[in-house]
Amino acid sequence: GEGEGEGVSEGGGAEAEEATPTLGVGLQGKIEASVESTVEISVESTVGNEELELEGMHPTPVALKMFFTSLDQFSNRAEYVDGDPRYRGRGFSKQSKRKMIKTWAEKEYRNLTRVHRAGMACPQPILQKEHLLLMTFIGRAGWPAPQLHEVSKSQLTRTAWHRTYLQTLGVVRDLWHHASLVHADLSEYNILYFDKRVYVIDLGQAVDTGHLNVKSFLTTDLRNVLRFFKSRQVAVHELEVAMAFVTDRDSVGGMLDGDLTNEMAATNMLASLPGNEGEVQEALEAIANGERAVASAMHDAITAAS
Repeated sequence: GEGEGEGVSEGGGAEAEEATPTLGVGLQGKIEASVESTVEISVESTVGNEELELEGMHPTPVALKMFFTSLDQFSNRAEYVDGDPRYRGRGFSKQSKRKMIKTWAEKEYRNLTRVHRAGMACPQPILQKEHLLLMTFIGRAGWPAPQLHEVSKSQLTRTAWHRTYLQTLGVVRDLWHHASLVHADLSEYNILYFDKRVYVIDLGQAVDTGHLNVKSFLTTDLRNVLRFFKSRQVAVHELEVAMAFVTDRDSVGGMLDGDLTNEMAATNMLASLPGNEGEVQEALEAIANGERAVASAMHDAITAAS
């Protein structure tokens, strides 16, 4: 059968440094400790004068992500910030270390907001304050959902692995078309698997599609995805096919119409949404067949000329 495994909090990727949560982040309302890297916050809590818009009417498990202010590695992340149209002119590498980390936390909050508003599966951002980021917790009964690399080949059937592969390519496409983002560090370490669905996490380095190096980042993301699923014995597609699937707006017929003002309609058009795997597979095969037809025609033309 298909294993749903449980284990690893949001933010397990190499780009994020976690710490045991520190309570007292400026929230008004009841906050109580839950498990390591999570806290629980009641929906009546407020941030400043704004009421938190959390789903449901019961205390909601959340994850608290803390970026350490002593990390030297933040000074090496300028390419993810300065090249992003939203942050041009800020001189990230010239900022103080504290300001760098605050900017990074803010950037992840903004990226998560884009992705969540698009209807994609990700933690819902709640609050960003200085180097702290509060978001909903993905998991069950205090146990965090596993990262993809923690799901062994034997835990899922071959069909389930193939479905997960199609969902993951759908995530890359939806980031591009619905959130105007490229993850820029996508791998099996920042995709969670929960209730037969993939969730994207660790979006601090994600860049706007207007970034000058966006295609390079996208290529690396797709190579990581193809490499991982190939290791799980999934029949993956060629990089060129995956790239066309992600970037060509019309590659998935009827799933995108350019009008994302209706959130429900946008959600129904997501390539990553469970149930749309068949359309994703058809789109990928159509692109692959087209690539083969072009290659065959070129081969025939060269043969005839010689």
